[in-house]
Amino acid sequence: MFGQAAARHISGFLAAQGWTIVSGLALGVDTLCHEAALESGGHTVAILANGLDSIYPAQNRALAERILAAGGALLSEQPLGTPALPRHLVARDRLQSGMSAATIVMQTDLTGGTMHTVRFALLQDRQLFAPVPRETHADEPKSRGILALTQCTGTKFAQLVGARDAYAKHLMRKFADRSVALPLDGRDSYAHLLCALEKIAVENMTRGGSAQQLNLWGS
Repeated sequence: MFGQAAARHISGFLAAQGWTIVSGLALGVDTLCHEAALESGGHTVAILANGLDSIYPAQNRALAERILAAGGALLSEQPLGTPALPRHLVARDRLQSGMSAATIVMQTDLTGGTMHTVRFALLQDRQLFAPVPRETHADEPKSRGILALTQCTGTKFAQLVGARDAYAKHLMRKFADRSVALPLDGRDSYAHLLCALEKIAVENMTRGGSAQQLNLWGS
């Protein structure tokens, strides 16, 4: 699918430029992002929803070992012995976006786990980016959320995802006349993406925050 191909290309490119790729070790896009970072000789960090005495999903145990062997890290706020319950998976999303300079959403429908990450990132005032699917890829179910993020104003997006309370107010106030995420239109936009990220990194370093960590995500 489009989002998976974009995840591999973008994460590999950014990791090669010195950016740390942060994701959740889940099957699918998370796995592709971690693997692309490792293959490019870059640095990657996995945020777990369970205690550090186990790996979830178990299928990615070897990937977790590769991350550590390459100088990366596995992080979790959960005590040892804690399973990856649904509420812990959602809580994990806020850590991924919060510790990153920006979040790049690779694929998502209008509902699903990725929209938790989108909500956290926006409320944490993190910049969102998303690769735009073209032609037949635009008809894929997991492109609907990407198209909404890159084409709709905050008010329309809030209606589409059923945003409420502080989240809805934030969307309508900050994105009243612009899209929620900055669109990435193919590889030609990579240079512009890098410039935008470097600007964010400088601003974060001035404030004493994280510099070159990116959260790459997709359900």
